Amino acid sequence: MISIKKILPLAAFGLILMSSCSKSNYQDGGTLDPAFKGSSFDYLVSRPELFDSLTKVIRLAGMEQILRQEEVTFFAPPSQSIMKSVTVLNDDLKRVGADTVYNLRQIKPAVWKKFLNRYLFKHKKSLTDYPQVDFENIPVYPGQPYVSYGNDVMNIGVSYNDASGIQYAGPRFLYLSYIQSLSSPTTSWLSTPVATSNILTTNGYVHVLRYASPITITGVDIINLTEHHFGFNPFQFELEALNAGIDR
Repeated sequence: MISIKKILPLAAFGLILMSSCSKSNYQDGGTLDPAFKGSSFDYLVSRPELFDSLTKVIRLAGMEQILRQEEVTFFAPPSQSIMKSVTVLNDDLKRVGADTVYNLRQIKPAVWKKFLNRYLFKHKKSLTDYPQVDFENIPVYPGQPYVSYGNDVMNIGVSYNDASGIQYAGPRFLYLSYIQSLSSPTTSWLSTPVATSNILTTNGYVHVLRYASPITITGVDIINLTEHHFGFNPFQFELEALNAGIDR
């Protein structure tokens, strides 16, 4: 199996998120200092170059007040990941001669809410609150399953890289993983790393996901470098959107 630790540098353009961050031993994006003076939603609004589509989707889903008022931890998918899932949907609509989605409002609010909930957790947790995960030694370092705001079971853990031949002595990366099958809780993950962690807001923490991420392909001995799609599985997102009906 190709090592995630070797693949991580290939996703380097996620480092654009470092522009306002200081260096950290825990992950590549750093930790913002001082704390952001506003709610988690206010932080997302303050970075339209990263989250313009995300804030629109949050409003469409009716989840703005949760991110303004409740104590939560939010793993924020950049707008590019949303558009990647919409592109998968549109490509298949084109193949069957159907009208494509040109406005995020065309997708039902319940669909946006279902998949946004995978990134949202009650209570606030920083990187140091999560246990270690080693994707090459999951039985020993499995991270930990957490129930998301929408009751999906997700795994969250911190991957410790090696440094100068010393195991686990290098930079640390926070990972969010979607567990596709509870009957295979450690072999069906779709995982994406955090680019910038520990953005402390007035009502919780925001951890910004990296746009490009290694994803484990279940049952195959490879790690495939691909871009993170909103919802983790773009075909599941497409199915939910089509079943709910696309507004024209």
